[in-house]
Amino acid sequence: MQAVDDFMQEFLVAERELRRRFAELEKEMWARFAVPNMHPWDLAEVQKKFDDFTMVESFKEAGEQATVIATAVRVSQWVTRARYTLRQSTGAWQISCIEYACKLCENLGKVRPDCPVCHGAGWFSPYAKENG
Repeated sequence: MQAVDDFMQEFLVAERELRRRFAELEKEMWARFAVPNMHPWDLAEVQKKFDDFTMVESFKEAGEQATVIATAVRVSQWVTRARYTLRQSTGAWQISCIEYACKLCENLGKVRPDCPVCHGAGWFSPYAKENG
């Protein structure tokens, strides 16, 4: 079975390539439909930021699960920390959850139990489905 850190490096390389392709398509779209320099941000700079900052910080493997903390650049271009939960499935690692460090709590210097973003967890998942 592939090592956790090797799996995450492979994932980050694939994500980097996906972002490159997306930036190319976005640039073509804006060139076709907008006046020159209309695009709200420099796509090359966004890609450079992603390449420069995205990296694995640490990982912890426990049996068939693992947790990986990585520096990540979100779509909104801010740098944050991401926590990936991995599970083994048919002899391979798969990402089962991605959470991001709560910027509101981070800016205050402590996790707030009444935080409207992370609800006191210090992490939030924009992909989680609401209960109810």
